Amino acid sequence: MKPTGMRMMLLAAAASLAGLSGCADGERPVVKRPVPVTVGIVSDHERAVSLRYSGTIEPGVVVPVAFRTGGYVKRIAEIVEPAGFARLLQTGDRVASGAFLAQVEDREYRSRMSQAQAGVLEAQSGLIAVQAQASAAANTARQAQDDYLRAERLFANDTITRVDRDTARTRSRNADEALAAARASVEAVRAKIQAAQAMVREIESVTSDTSLRSPLEGFVLSRNIESGALIGPGTVGFVVAQIDPLKLRFSIPDRLLDKVSVGMELEGTLDFRPEYRVRGNVTKIAMSADQKTRLFDVEVTIPNPEAVLKPGMIVQVGLPPDMGKGIGLIPLEAIVPGPGDGESFAVFQLTASEGRTIAHRREVKLGRPVGNRISVESGVLPGEKIVISGAAFLEDGDQVHVVEESR
Repeated sequence: MKPTGMRMMLLAAAASLAGLSGCADGERPVVKRPVPVTVGIVSDHERAVSLRYSGTIEPGVVVPVAFRTGGYVKRIAEIVEPAGFARLLQTGDRVASGAFLAQVEDREYRSRMSQAQAGVLEAQSGLIAVQAQASAAANTARQAQDDYLRAERLFANDTITRVDRDTARTRSRNADEALAAARASVEAVRAKIQAAQAMVREIESVTSDTSLRSPLEGFVLSRNIESGALIGPGTVGFVVAQIDPLKLRFSIPDRLLDKVSVGMELEGTLDFRPEYRVRGNVTKIAMSADQKTRLFDVEVTIPNPEAVLKPGMIVQVGLPPDMGKGIGLIPLEAIVPGPGDGESFAVFQLTASEGRTIAHRREVKLGRPVGNRISVESGVLPGEKIVISGAAFLEDGDQVHVVEESR
């Protein structure tokens, strides 16, 4: 509420109540009996009741787990109950990181895997054969080279003819070419083996994609598939969530933004279990207000090692009261118009004199409203007694009769 609007409302309310105390002819009686009133004590700032905001618990992390390949759902993970019977994995079940969730039909991929593995074995057998051929070609090439070098020496000594020398040289060249061809065959077979092994790895990857596994340790939020159903690539089979830690989200008005900061510890209680205390630290504050509510979202991270808290639970979060510079709190009904131009506010403070209780009007400076009370910046101090009910019927210096004293 804007200060001007609040001031006008308080003045109008106080003035209307004060008007009830006047006599019909505007004259005050000569003798007044003590006015019955209810009194209270100005509350201490530190004892002010905290503001409560409702928040909702959400999972710390939510992950939709989707199939990368399509097909008919072949199998869904089972849970064996203590009684001995098995059932399908369902909402609320706990899962470990990497745990099997479901699988689609993989017969086609297994058939392709068998073919690819057979191709690898065949290529490996061929490699042994061509390596043997290459080894024999290498021996032949070495022998032909030795023969050629000997023929050159003999020809230089005129021991053999030129024809014999040229024949030895041709034989050496042919052996080298045969060796090169054998080595090329070895490399070709090795490349074939690598291609076959790559095909095996690819099929293994595709085959592994037929199985769905949990990416984290947590709980199943939902299961979206049934055994035998035909699904396509990208189908979300399960949604799993991490619940330790959890996130608590609530919203506050802009005037309370300075009361909350990242890292600040907050405490709350569960709606269904008020004795259970929920504690956590603020990890995020929205930079802009919601377009509809004009409130700012606050996120609190809450440890949940025993899994007592569940997503969707409602928590009442306590925040320090927004009192501005207030030093105390007083009920709204204790406020009356102040002296002078009527633009100020006052309360009635009690003093004892000669066995009588006298009410004295004291001007106060008001702060911000806090529920059905309002903070006071000056004029009274915590612990002082003031009139609550009946203040509108009093004049400064009136004798009062205390019928009730509230705390």
